[in-house]
Amino acid sequence: MINGSLNSLLNGKKAFIFDWDGTIVYFKIDVISARREVIGILVKYGVPESILSLDQPILKMVGKAVSYIQSQGSQKFILEKMLEEVDEAVEKYEVEAASKTSLIPGAIEVLQMLKSKGFKIGVFTLNKNSVVSSLLKRLGMNTIFDVVVARDDTTRPKPDPEHLIKTLSLLGVTAEEAIVVGDHPYDISSARSAGVKAIGVLSSGHTVEELKSAGADLVLKDISLILPELKVEKAEGD
Repeated sequence: MINGSLNSLLNGKKAFIFDWDGTIVYFKIDVISARREVIGILVKYGVPESILSLDQPILKMVGKAVSYIQSQGSQKFILEKMLEEVDEAVEKYEVEAASKTSLIPGAIEVLQMLKSKGFKIGVFTLNKNSVVSSLLKRLGMNTIFDVVVARDDTTRPKPDPEHLIKTLSLLGVTAEEAIVVGDHPYDISSARSAGVKAIGVLSSGHTVEELKSAGADLVLKDISLILPELKVEKAEGD
């Protein structure tokens, strides 16, 4: 382990809540092309290109665009139309990526072990619900998760803590009873804001420093390293 002990984090926990893309699956979306198309849409609606960048996550660019459109006093239907076009564009890239998606090694074993030990399991993801649902079916994972909350299932997706708070509510657990696992600082900062302990994983390129700075209680190379601790904890409880 890189930082801390999973065993100590398990005390009193009833649920694990996972990010999807980069944590459980390799989701090979063409990020730059998606961002470029989104920038084109936002500029078409009058958003200054100077406040947008290919280096920014789409969610951040959209947030800037919404603030700008609202500051101009534009009618609500203009904003709704812009967001609808952005959503359709992003979904197109997600559907394309879904055909190449594969499970991160060890992910299914970790999830099955958690299930066998009685943990509730949820997902909170910035992917669209329809895309995640089709992948769960293709990967034979329909019965693994108790709850899936996608970006279109909440009005305030992560890093806003509301996304995670809704997931906790649907699982029927408190913040103190859950652990979040994610590969992105957004996952970790969302957990921190909601008062949930968080495990960062390095499976998508973010660094130990980035995840620790966001508030990770523990950082692991990938999700598979949760399994040895679960086996140890199970043996000690037998």
